[in-house]
Amino acid sequence: MTAATTAPVRDEDDDQAAHKDGDPFDRDVLPTPPGATGALLRSLLAPMRGRVAFAALLLLLQQAAVQAGPLLVAYAIDRAVPAFRGDDHGPLIAVAVGYLLCASAAGALQYAFITVSARVSQDVLLDLRGRIFRHAQALSVDFHERYTSGRLISRSTTDVESLRELLEEGLQELVMTILSAVYISVLLLWLDLGLGAVAVASFVPLYLLVRSYQRRAQRVYRKRSTAIAAVIVKFVETMNGIRPVRAFRREQANDADFAVLNRRHERTNGDAL
Repeated sequence: MTAATTAPVRDEDDDQAAHKDGDPFDRDVLPTPPGATGALLRSLLAPMRGRVAFAALLLLLQQAAVQAGPLLVAYAIDRAVPAFRGDDHGPLIAVAVGYLLCASAAGALQYAFITVSARVSQDVLLDLRGRIFRHAQALSVDFHERYTSGRLISRSTTDVESLRELLEEGLQELVMTILSAVYISVLLLWLDLGLGAVAVASFVPLYLLVRSYQRRAQRVYRKRSTAIAAVIVKFVETMNGIRPVRAFRREQANDADFAVLNRRHERTNGDAL
């Protein structure tokens, strides 16, 4: 009967005022110790640290092969092309062959990295889903009455999917960006100390911008996660109680409630994007 008598959804400002002294579970806030997310990720990756290290090595070598390309181009401009004009074709041919080898090595290493990291991420997600399922069964009945099944479904689907995106795409992009910055900074300092110093100094305001973005993104994505969970909760509870919904003709009222949640999800998801 719960789904048939669900109270109408209030406006977001009303919700925030009501939740100031209310149950934190209603705001999808779960008590967690500091650093719990990092500790969880480390525990998930610990059994496969060898494969993680191998994937990191592949990425290091791949970035080295990528960054070797500009060095070969610089050598071609400075040495090989003038030698070619003097009828010495050897240096330019060597540069062309070296560039093709670096490109081929970079592609092969990236393919190997994606293969290894994909298997690591799938094993991590397999372990995580099992942990969520086992932990959910071990929680008290009071927890399940306060933290609805729809939110648990959201945790085990949308949140796990977000972790999959992080493992398969986000970490790779982050590490590649950091490695590229390090390689390029070292090369610039080696080739031109003044230009390299300017490039390295530019990382200070860039770091501040990234930190500012990180704080804003955490707030926005937390709201998005809660909005997604609310949509799933409403859908699951309505479908589980479909008999009383039909018996008491709650279709239009539920549709109005769902429309509010759906619009809130659309707005928060748009903000996140």
